[in-house]
Amino acid sequence: MSILTMENVSFAYDRRTPVLRNLSIQFDQGGAYAVVGRSGAGKTTLLSLLGHLMRPTMGNIFFDGRNIFEMNEYFYRSHCVGLVFQNYNLLPRLSALENVELSMNIAQSGSRHKQVDAEHYLQKMGLTKAQANRRVLKLSGGQQQRVAIARAISTDAKVILADEPTGNLDKQTGMEVLDLMLDLAHNEGKCVVIVTHAQDIAMRCDAIFKLPLVNPVGVA
Repeated sequence: MSILTMENVSFAYDRRTPVLRNLSIQFDQGGAYAVVGRSGAGKTTLLSLLGHLMRPTMGNIFFDGRNIFEMNEYFYRSHCVGLVFQNYNLLPRLSALENVELSMNIAQSGSRHKQVDAEHYLQKMGLTKAQANRRVLKLSGGQQQRVAIARAISTDAKVILADEPTGNLDKQTGMEVLDLMLDLAHNEGKCVVIVTHAQDIAMRCDAIFKLPLVNPVGVA
């Protein structure tokens, strides 16, 4: 079942520098998708459009049948999609648990037991209670990325958008993080979209979308 759809989407910076041209892609619930392409092909741009961080020059994007650009962008980003970044984007002075709780508070989660729920999400990502209570800077890179994924799913978002989630990790840790994301797709029905340069990561996803290099100069 389609949850996220791009219809004839194009994007150009300053409306003069083309990056994406006439893309139509369907992302289904329960599927894991890799977005690949040369540097400058627009992989991060595509993810930013799907996350309602930017608007396309032309075309539309639909979430569960609704045009996302007719939705409240704050609501969309805090309830419909979860974002996972290569550099984690966690608050360093907070613990792993506090980072996830804060995300739930910002999204105005209806949970009456946010701490318990946050612990549950972190445990699902493989962190112990002791690790959950550490400041994130005292965690390894792989553990910080697990916190970032826990934060992304803490609002019960149906779509997870991940920009090079294994890029800063060693191969083994990267594969462990990928396993967690594939489990979210295949066993929990999430739609997971991963931007990656790594062929071994892409090959384990259900489908691969290779973006052409529209602009020879290239913009990410």
